[in-house]
Amino acid sequence: MVTYCSHAVFLDSDIAFYWVFCRWNEVTRRIEMWISILELNELGEYAAVELHQAKDVNTGGIFQLRQGHSRRVQVTVKPVQHSGTLPLMVEAILSVSIGCITARSTKLQRGLDSYQRDDENGDDMDSYQEEDLNCVRERWSDALIKRREYLDEQIKKVSNKEEKTEDDVEREARLVEQWVGLTEERNAVLVPAPGSGIPGAPADWIPPSGMETHIPVLFLDLNDDLSANEQLVGPHASGVNSILPKEHGSQFFYLPIIKHSDDEVSATASWDSSVHDSVHLNRVTPQNERIYLIVKTTVQLSHPAAMELVLRKRIAANIYNKQSFTQSLKRRISLKNIFYSCGVTYEIVSNIPKATEEIEDRETLALLAARSENEGTSDGETYIEKYTRGVLQVENILSLERLRQAVTVKEALSTKARHIRRSLSTPNVHNVSTPWRRCASYLCDHRSAA
Repeated sequence: MVTYCSHAVFLDSDIAFYWVFCRWNEVTRRIEMWISILELNELGEYAAVELHQAKDVNTGGIFQLRQGHSRRVQVTVKPVQHSGTLPLMVEAILSVSIGCITARSTKLQRGLDSYQRDDENGDDMDSYQEEDLNCVRERWSDALIKRREYLDEQIKKVSNKEEKTEDDVEREARLVEQWVGLTEERNAVLVPAPGSGIPGAPADWIPPSGMETHIPVLFLDLNDDLSANEQLVGPHASGVNSILPKEHGSQFFYLPIIKHSDDEVSATASWDSSVHDSVHLNRVTPQNERIYLIVKTTVQLSHPAAMELVLRKRIAANIYNKQSFTQSLKRRISLKNIFYSCGVTYEIVSNIPKATEEIEDRETLALLAARSENEGTSDGETYIEKYTRGVLQVENILSLERLRQAVTVKEALSTKARHIRRSLSTPNVHNVSTPWRRCASYLCDHRSAA
């Protein structure tokens, strides 16, 4: 079957992919975390240090730190517009800590930000981790296995009938169609296409200067109504266990926050690097060495649930004493290409889409319920009970819509009151139709490339 839309042609497989895309679009949202380091200059003011680009470093750049100078770390959390319809609001930055100091030789070892997909070819890793992504894939895969077992049972039951009615033939065709769609969805779990919008899909974008390429996933593991089963604060906060490579067992020092921004979710913390007692931060960095650290930030969310979230960003630093004449000359030549901050984009997933966990389409269940077929399935439920349970999920949809409206109201209030510190991420009227346009653009681009 072929579908025509806006001068584009879409196959059944494309439509199936669109529905998978829409399901995940409702439970995902992206946020950015940017890091800047400030040092005391000759005028007695704290100014952002330069961030130099390097081919062997993919953390966004290398911060140029003056040996022995007083420093501050500035953390900013921003929403990414049109990146999903999950109502997400970051209220404030609660804490900033830094640690996991590691030195890497540029000659003998690969940088910590080299993500190796196999033994020969490497790709970026940066602040990337797959702890939460593996959890999402496992939950998703379990739901699909349960649905496949159910569909196999129902197809076998209809196929074994000696005399099939027109309704039986129609149901068998619908079940087979769902089974085929299930196979495509399972492929999306294991090998998501680049830029498809599915969690864990390989990066297919050109990030802004200073931004890491790979997008790590953070799984909030909320209920269908976006409520939490426990208080997700402190040691139970989301993201606490989403550690980066080489982080396990490392020591972190909490930095005292001295200033919050009135215009955005941003905090500035004082950093006395001598507390680390690390030779890598006290001496001048050798030319063939890279210094890596991890900045860990805890933020307070008010939506989709009142909870805390831990974000991580690996940074690279170079300690110098005084710029040489050659370095000073290069700086003047490349004055227009100087950057001062690096960032990472996170994909926030609230929960597994409810539609994914349904074992059969509501349309076919409605037909069976209308025929008054009270025959039970292997789990003891009748078709009418299954359909009724699915219809009751409408309340969760309404709750989600109320959350979106609440976030929209807070966005309007914050526009008038800039002194309230918050970062907003909410879908608007124009964003409602965005998923189809994004999905259609993805399908057209990849089909033309093929």
